[in-house]
Amino acid sequence: MNDEYQKYWDSLEIEKNKPFYVTSKEDQRVLRWLREETNLERCLRDAVSYSQIHFGGVRGRVLDIGAGVCWSSAILADIDSIEHVTAIDYSEHRINLIAPIVIAQFGTNPLKIQRVLGDFLDYPFEEKSFDVILFCQSLYMFPDLNNALSKVFNLLKPGGQLIAACERLVDSSLELLKKKKVKEFLAVYKSAIMDRCRFIKSEVYRDASGKLSYQDKHYRQSISRVGFVYHYQPLDYALYPNTPVLAGNYFGLKLEN
Repeated sequence: MNDEYQKYWDSLEIEKNKPFYVTSKEDQRVLRWLREETNLERCLRDAVSYSQIHFGGVRGRVLDIGAGVCWSSAILADIDSIEHVTAIDYSEHRINLIAPIVIAQFGTNPLKIQRVLGDFLDYPFEEKSFDVILFCQSLYMFPDLNNALSKVFNLLKPGGQLIAACERLVDSSLELLKKKKVKEFLAVYKSAIMDRCRFIKSEVYRDASGKLSYQDKHYRQSISRVGFVYHYQPLDYALYPNTPVLAGNYFGLKLEN
């Protein structure tokens, strides 16, 4: 993680302005954000349903990368077929201070979740030790998808699943124009002519948090390139209100042999 972006995620002052900042179980901001103000929880649960239909469901040992306040870990740990969730994040206040509160708000057994402070790429996880690896709003933080996904491939058992959920935020400009959504296209990309030009040329760029503007093809190419069987789940709703970009989840299946 670049030092500039590490400082962003380590800043408690910046965090206080986000809906994920809660200091007590009675503070419902996270739950309202996930369930009412966005479709984030719905999108992750749809990913779990897709796995159930196509891969026999999520099960066994899970690694939740970039788990943040652990709302995604709490949802997975509440599934009976999940034995244990390891939640790793490099933000100390998120993983150590806020996450226990959020886990309690979901009513999940905290003993099923191991919270780890650290960088996934540097952490010495044992190879072939996980059945499911989840990126929920976190894979787009990695500037080298191939490098991150190669490590994921090695950490998964044969038959294991990669899930990248809740991070389809970029729609192809051509898709929008083909749908004749000119107003929506301009609304999303009105910030600067240069931004639109970069987007049309399929260049990837970062926002202030370090998040990268990956498109569907970037996920498809990298997931396939490292050896997974690629799957994509299109969804008929947006993650965030007032955006024309429809949600979608990305999957990679590691074959048995």
